[in-house]
Amino acid sequence: NDSAVVYAAAASWSLGRARPRIVATFHTRPSHATRMARVLCRLSARRADVVTAVSPDLARYYVATRWLDRAEVVWNGVDVERFKPRDDSSAGPADQPIVIGNLGRYHAVKRQEDLVDAAALLGRAGLACRFVLAGPGLDCAGLVQRAERVPN
Repeated sequence: NDSAVVYAAAASWSLGRARPRIVATFHTRPSHATRMARVLCRLSARRADVVTAVSPDLARYYVATRWLDRAEVVWNGVDVERFKPRDDSSAGPADQPIVIGNLGRYHAVKRQEDLVDAAALLGRAGLACRFVLAGPGLDCAGLVQRAERVPN
């Protein structure tokens, strides 16, 4: 949530030397609704003691576009060796649909509606997929109604 970065930076300016250390984490590229929101977030992130991103690509983007001078990568915590696709038939019959899931906090800035739109595209292309959505705020911006309109 970029708002937290802005509030933390505002507090740091008002506290001066007594301020706590600030860590800002970016999960996505900038998608602010207004130019002022972009500017505030950018200035606030520069005030942070440490800035992290969830992927090397995202960290490079922020540095290359001069949003930041530096960004460390902190992975999202999923053990990709443990949760990689199986290479054998024990994963289930080939005629079973592929299951694609999204577990997390639902908010308009995360653009989960793109996942619902992808489900519709895959369905129209004849690919057998099942989408599973779970997490707090699931009904943000009518996401459930949008998903219900996707043909089975």
